[in-house]
Amino acid sequence: MDNQQERLELNINWFAGFFEAEGWISLMDTKRLEKGERISRYVPTCGICNTDMSISKHILRLLENQGISYQFHIRKPRKKGYKEGWQLHLSGMKKCIAFLSWIIPYMVGEKKEKAQKVLDFCNQRRNKINGFCGISYSQNDIDLFHEINSKILNDYTPNMQLA
Repeated sequence: MDNQQERLELNINWFAGFFEAEGWISLMDTKRLEKGERISRYVPTCGICNTDMSISKHILRLLENQGISYQFHIRKPRKKGYKEGWQLHLSGMKKCIAFLSWIIPYMVGEKKEKAQKVLDFCNQRRNKINGFCGISYSQNDIDLFHEINSKILNDYTPNMQLA
């Protein structure tokens, strides 16, 4: 492996760790009106928030080199004494499939299980959808949505036992 390849591998590993510490993975239940009825639409999202602008530039370069689409926003301080921050957001099947397929092999923490389940959901739905045409969710889709959003997959608090 040459130095450039090794550097890229190190950068991806660094980013995977950063994402596991600072990022989020979700399957949001958004509602839309269809024929007068509120219908659930499950939308995969991933993102990161931070206040270190030099880190954001590094991450954006990595994603651009991989051809992964994203949305990037600068957040102004909400209150006096707060820092300016940034938010990287990936929303939708195509963006999340590209991102999660790329990053999951480098993840090692507990978020990896949730990331894999969101990717499984996306791949399962991708085979059924040609745009959002009101294709209903199967019971398997709904069960996977509830599993992804269960307390068990969302609680990253260390399991510490008191002596």
